[in-house]
Amino acid sequence: MEQHSISPLEKLPLHLLFLIGECLVQLQPRTRRSIFALSLTSKTCNQATDPERFRHVHIALVGPQKLQRDIQRWRQILQAGDRLAFVRSVKITGVTVSSSVEEELNKNGDPSGTKMSLIQLENAWENFGWNSDVDEEAPELFSGLNRVTNANHLLPAPSTAWPDESAWKPLADLMKDFPALRDVIFTSRDQFPRLLLSELHEHHPHCRLHMHRFKLRSMILPERAEQKVHPDDIALATSPCLYSIVVQTQSYHSAQTLDYNLEAVMAMTKGLAPNLKNVSLTEGVHQSAPGSFSTIPRPQWKGFQFPAGKLNVTESAIGRLENLVLNYSLSGEQLLEWSSCTDFCHLRSMKAGPGFGVSAVRALAEASRETPLSALSSLNLKLMPHYSFGETDEMIDPAVAELLQSLYPLEVLELDGHIGEKSFEAIITHHTKRLRKLTFICQDSEAEIFDFTSERVTQLSRECLNIQMIDVRGSEVLESNGFFDWEDWS
Repeated sequence: MEQHSISPLEKLPLHLLFLIGECLVQLQPRTRRSIFALSLTSKTCNQATDPERFRHVHIALVGPQKLQRDIQRWRQILQAGDRLAFVRSVKITGVTVSSSVEEELNKNGDPSGTKMSLIQLENAWENFGWNSDVDEEAPELFSGLNRVTNANHLLPAPSTAWPDESAWKPLADLMKDFPALRDVIFTSRDQFPRLLLSELHEHHPHCRLHMHRFKLRSMILPERAEQKVHPDDIALATSPCLYSIVVQTQSYHSAQTLDYNLEAVMAMTKGLAPNLKNVSLTEGVHQSAPGSFSTIPRPQWKGFQFPAGKLNVTESAIGRLENLVLNYSLSGEQLLEWSSCTDFCHLRSMKAGPGFGVSAVRALAEASRETPLSALSSLNLKLMPHYSFGETDEMIDPAVAELLQSLYPLEVLELDGHIGEKSFEAIITHHTKRLRKLTFICQDSEAEIFDFTSERVTQLSRECLNIQMIDVRGSEVLESNGFFDWEDWS
C-alpha cells in the first residue's frame, strides 16, 4: 500500500504555518478562499489555519430557537481541537423576534411579508456602507466609524420581546468559554442585553464593546414626561467595556417626543464611560414647520441623576477620545462644547461636517495653538459657511490655511469646501513630510476660483514623498473628471 508522502509545507514548524495563514488572510481579506483551501489539504494545514478561521464568531439574530441552534452549532465546532481559545471577536447582527412570532414563522411562514421584510431590512442595513474590498472583520473596522451613516432614527427594539433575557443565556455561557475574547461588535437595533453586559464585566472586564447603533432608550420620552434613566441604560453608559459607539440622534425623535441621546453621549464622553475611545454622531434636522414637533419649549436635560453615593464625575472631568466623527453642522461654540468633554490632544482622527463653519475652523485652530494636537494624524472636514451668522465663502480659505498652519504634519487630509490658494500653500509648507492621502475638493463659489493645474499636481508629487492616494478637484481639474493616475505624476 502506497504511503502518503509528506509535503515540504507540512514539514515546516507550526508557528511558521500560522504566519502563512495570517499572510493569506491579509492577501484575501474578504473571500479568504486561499486560507480555506489550505485548510483542506491536510490535517497539519487544517490545524495550522484554525487560529485565522476561528478568530471571529458571527451571530445573526432572529428568534430564541434559532439562537439556541446557532450556539449549539458553534459550540460543537469550537470545542473540536480546542478552538475556543482562538476566538478574538464576536459580532452580533440582526433583529430579535419573540418565541411566538418565530414559531409562527417556522410553521406558517410569513404570507404578508411584514416580519421577513423587517429581517431583510436589517440584513440590508448590515451590508450598507461597506467597501466590498474591505474585510469587515478587520479590527480597525470594529468601531464602525468607517461606515456610511443613514437617516434611520428607529428606536432600539423593545427588550420586552424577550422579557427575562433568558434567550440570551446560551450566548452568554458560550462567551464565558472564550479566554482570549477581545472585541464584541453589536450592530443590531435591539437594546444591548444586560445579561451580556454583566457577562463581559464579570468574565471579560478588558473586552472592548463596539455598538454601531447605540441609543439609550430612556433618553427618548414624551416632552411632558418626567425624566428618569433606566438602570440598564446607566449600566451601559458607565460600562468600562464600552469602547466605540455610532449614534444617530436629533432633538426630537418624533412629534412631542424628545431625544436626549446627544446630551447623554457628551456626558459619557466626559468620563462616565471611562474607556470610550471612538464616537461617531449624526444629528438629524427636522424639516417640518416650526412648532409641529413641540407644544412647550424643549426642557433641559437633567443628566443621569445617579442615586446618592453612586458613580458620578466632577465638572472638571474630561475624556480621552481617540477618534471623533461629527456628521452634522458645527459652529465654533458647539466645537468648544466638545473640547470641554474630551481632550483634543489625544485625538488621532477627526471628521466633521457637512457644515463645518468658519467659526468652527477658527475654534479648532485656537484649540490647537493652546494645546498642540500632537496625536492627530487624520483630519476630514466638509466645510460650509454659516451664512445666517454673517459668514461668507471668502472666509473659508484663509481660516482653513490658519488651521493647517497650527497643526502638526498630517498623514491623511481631506478637505471639501470653498478652499483655494491659501489652503493649498499651507499644505505644501506644513504637511508634505507625512502626507499619505490628500483629498482637496474646491467647491464653486463667488470667491476667486482656484484651478488645480497639472503644474500644481506635479508640485504635490515633488513635495509629498510619501503620498499614496490623491483626489484633487477644481474648475480646471473637473474638465478631466477630477481624477489622476498618480503613477503618471510621481
